[in-house]
Amino acid sequence: MQSEEKEYGVFPDEEEILNITDELAELLCKTDGYRRYKKHLAALKEQPEVYQIWIRINDVSGIITEEKRREYNNMTKKALQFLVKILFYIFVVLLLVYLFVQTRQFGYLVFADQAKDRPEVAKEIVLTVEEGESLLDISRKLAKQKIVDDPYVFALALRCMEGYENIRSGEYVVQSSQKPSEILRILTGREETS
Repeated sequence: MQSEEKEYGVFPDEEEILNITDELAELLCKTDGYRRYKKHLAALKEQPEVYQIWIRINDVSGIITEEKRREYNNMTKKALQFLVKILFYIFVVLLLVYLFVQTRQFGYLVFADQAKDRPEVAKEIVLTVEEGESLLDISRKLAKQKIVDDPYVFALALRCMEGYENIRSGEYVVQSSQKPSEILRILTGREETS
């Protein structure tokens, strides 16, 4: 039982690792390829001029390898910079498209002059406009009573129409099926109810 634990359950210590490493190195040195390498190296060392040329070639190949590595790193860096630029430009274009669509949609809401509801499902209320009340205050009342969807868009739509400055105080009957231009016509006093 203890031998199984030692064989499988215990990690070898540093000395055992060094012994195993030495054994592996010794086995590698006994291979035919290593013996041939040592033999050729010994023959080169016997001829000093050839040996010096061999050393220079190895040094140059190391330099070439280093230059290739630098060139590869530079190419990778340039490729990443190019990719980041392309992604940035794509982001800018998509942002501009998004802003264009949102602006167009907002412009449509302001200038389309469309009613909130169809006449079959329209809601009718009596709106009281007090003296000195702003367009935004009136629009908020209408939005609270579910006559318009957005008080800011409605107030801006009225401001873009002629006659918005002629809104008079009083009580008015308005419906959710009326366009902003029709509601403005009512609020300017043409269809007043008291």
